[in-house]
Amino acid sequence: MVREELEQARIRLYKKADRTRLVMTIGIAIFIAFEFVAVLNLIGSVNLSIKAGDPPIRRFITWTTIAIMSFIGPYGFYVYGKQRTIKQIERRLPDFLRDVAEAGRFGMILAEAIVVSSSGRYGKLTPEIKKMAAQISWGVPATEALRLFSQRVKTPMVERIVSIIVKSSDAGGDVADVLTMVSHDTKEAQLTEEERRIAMST
Repeated sequence: MVREELEQARIRLYKKADRTRLVMTIGIAIFIAFEFVAVLNLIGSVNLSIKAGDPPIRRFITWTTIAIMSFIGPYGFYVYGKQRTIKQIERRLPDFLRDVAEAGRFGMILAEAIVVSSSGRYGKLTPEIKKMAAQISWGVPATEALRLFSQRVKTPMVERIVSIIVKSSDAGGDVADVLTMVSHDTKEAQLTEEERRIAMST
């Protein structure tokens, strides 16, 4: 019982915290503060204007606009940064899968192959691989570590790849061949998507 609780605590430790709610809360707090200033300007309690001599209604509109931008701006940058990181992780995923497959061909099981491959450099994907390797070294099964990785990234591509690998591992098949196939297919899909994006932008 104690061992299971320890394992659950370790798994929770390596789950990536989602900061969306925190960013939203901060954005709403800033919005309320600026909107309060806007209302005070409208009723004439204060006279805070960007341009001297603005009437109350113009001051209200100005501060309301600032309030809206203060809410939308940080959240937009946060979402953009998050999406950019996910794209960089997805871009390096085929390289990681290929290295795990190569390690598997030397007779290593999936867990050992992931731990060995964690010493490589995969850009934004590297911290996630280090987390998986740490979980495995603590006794978490490789399939569970992959599922947790899928939950942290939460993209259709990663979920599909992890699902294929987990099913192959549970079925007892040659995981190295499956990893090679998945790596190749993912790379091809990324190249096709990039070509489509370039064609559309042109």
